[in-house]
Amino acid sequence: MGTATDNYNWRIGDYRGQDFGGITIAIKDLIDLQGVVTTAGSRLVASRARKATKDANCLVRVRDERLTIVGKTNLTELAFGTTGINHWWGTPPNPIDPSLIPGGSSSGSVVAVTGGFANIALGSDSGGSIRIPSAACGAYGLKTTWSRVSNEGVWPLAPSLDSIGPIANDMDGLAYGFGLLSKITDLAVSDRPLRVGLISNSQDESFNSLFRSLVREVGWELGEVKELDLRLAHEAASVILVSEAARSNSKLFNELHRVDPVVRSRLLGADEIADSEYVRALRYRHSFAHLLDTEFERYDLLINATIPFDIPKLSNAYSKVLNTNTIPFNFSGNPALAIPLSVDFSSEVTGSKVSIQGGQIDMPVPVSLQVIAPMGSEELLLFAGREIECKGLSYLRSSTRAIK
Repeated sequence: MGTATDNYNWRIGDYRGQDFGGITIAIKDLIDLQGVVTTAGSRLVASRARKATKDANCLVRVRDERLTIVGKTNLTELAFGTTGINHWWGTPPNPIDPSLIPGGSSSGSVVAVTGGFANIALGSDSGGSIRIPSAACGAYGLKTTWSRVSNEGVWPLAPSLDSIGPIANDMDGLAYGFGLLSKITDLAVSDRPLRVGLISNSQDESFNSLFRSLVREVGWELGEVKELDLRLAHEAASVILVSEAARSNSKLFNELHRVDPVVRSRLLGADEIADSEYVRALRYRHSFAHLLDTEFERYDLLINATIPFDIPKLSNAYSKVLNTNTIPFNFSGNPALAIPLSVDFSSEVTGSKVSIQGGQIDMPVPVSLQVIAPMGSEELLLFAGREIECKGLSYLRSSTRAIK
């Protein structure tokens, strides 16, 4: 098994599918491709694995549409982490500022898209692993409703949280990517202004002010969601994530010394979780889902910040918990969109020459808005994202590197 194939470290190995021309796609290396080893970003897994005998179920339409698969993408080892760092295959650089983390675990998928190596990429999301790197790198990412897309043939992390989804540089690409995974119904879903609830206690007022301005500019109706506490959902979801990750990777425990020490520590953390604590977390899932259902009786969509603070530097990668706003919606199973906002709009609203995120760098990291919808309502998210984009309020790259 070779290392990442260029200094962008976005790809593991040298696999490239037949070139059909047209649209290109990159596949996260925990999704099986027939005839290719699935490494899950791990040298231990790579040393034990055999070539996949068939494609994962989620690739049926990728094959039917004859997309060119440009490679299998890098990730945080075993998809168990949000920084995007991989010590074995190299860490894909953040395309906006290489001193920042790329976010994870789908770091290679996001860098494949934002670096111009692929039009679309597929990633997985168990606690924010599509949305967090999308936020860190200025991409568009969609976590699908739990179980809407088959996970058969995908290396599991936490089966009750895992979802497959697309990553792209704009809403058209994201919609096309979602259409590869699931049949899309009519996107013209609303002939009235959408009712949007801002989860205002999940980020500071600078974000809230920006989001209120955005909603007014788009022409939506805004309300405030103040009673929904994502902290309890985060705590319970984290219990489930660690418990299920240890079970999913139990066959590796006899050689855990060959696993990234940070990932190893997380896996061993399952020993500290009692069965009763896991059961309580599962029970709270129903309570949290009911709370969300109540909010969706009032609102069409909920919004907050994908990452509610500056993107950490690689030198301080583990300084913050990145999934506070994302994993609650893996916990509930709801679909969620991460959409980068226009830097010009964000700067105008905040009165700053740089965005809220990213600090004093030459090309600021766009603020990423997270949009959450009722179960099975990805089409509504795509509709909402296109409304933001059509108003010129989302971030679009002026250029990307040529596809290699």
